[in-house]
Amino acid sequence: MLEMMPKEPFDGGRSIVEKIRYPVASDVGWFSGRYDLLNTASTPDIDEAEFEIRYGYVPVSISTGEQLENMGKERILSLMDESMNKAEYDWQQTMGTLFYGHNTGGTGMQIDGCDLSFDDGVTYPTYGGINKTVWAFWAGNIQANAGVGQAWTMARFRTSKRSAKFGKPKLDMCSTSGDVVDKILSTFDGQRELKTDTLKAGFKWDYVVLDGIKIYVDDLCPTDAATRHRMYGFTIKDGNQTFHKIRYHKNANFKWRGWKIPENQEAMSGRFLWVGNHTHVSPRRTFRRDDIDPAL
Repeated sequence: MLEMMPKEPFDGGRSIVEKIRYPVASDVGWFSGRYDLLNTASTPDIDEAEFEIRYGYVPVSISTGEQLENMGKERILSLMDESMNKAEYDWQQTMGTLFYGHNTGGTGMQIDGCDLSFDDGVTYPTYGGINKTVWAFWAGNIQANAGVGQAWTMARFRTSKRSAKFGKPKLDMCSTSGDVVDKILSTFDGQRELKTDTLKAGFKWDYVVLDGIKIYVDDLCPTDAATRHRMYGFTIKDGNQTFHKIRYHKNANFKWRGWKIPENQEAMSGRFLWVGNHTHVSPRRTFRRDDIDPAL
């Protein structure tokens, strides 16, 4: 799903600040028209969320032995290209996995993934500097069925879809495992077909359409267990506002830093650098369903 998210650069700073559309308190009132005293006190609103900047890299190295084994201009260039292409693939797989994550394990230096932003405030109460338990508009929608897997049904899908409906914007797309999409196809018994989208970068995504919404197969979509597959529902945009973004520094969008020779090692080494984060300013317009058992 990462490849489908809108990308937007930023210049610098110590954090990424995103404007949000929610009025969390209302100054609207009513009066009789007969010399009423009106409340003129202002009420606080939250109009932005703040996200930390994350730093990622992928090392690339070629030993002296590999260089000698591939002597000749064409062979050494081919080896360098192969090493750099592998690094790019490793980065895409890593970012695609972290996109669904929560960045609370290990060092906490990874991108803020969907499990953090989609959460209803029970497991991860704070996201983007805003507390979900204090500000209910910032909480996502989780359907877990108390950790017990159950059959996929159209009615349950529509329940999830309705939970993500907030105001005018509608759900744009979903992602889930191949097993769940296979279950959907078998449920409709030939009334739905598997289709394929090809993105500009050459990525291909299989999907099935339900209620006008594309449900994509993502091999990196996590599962809690064999009997509890997940489905994520995304609302990406509304008019001029984009809710999901991959923000990256304009000078560090998987930028190659050049080859170097370490002082204490016979090898060439270099690295790709990426600086940014995944930002999401509408958790209320999402859902995550954790209880789909494809075998039922």
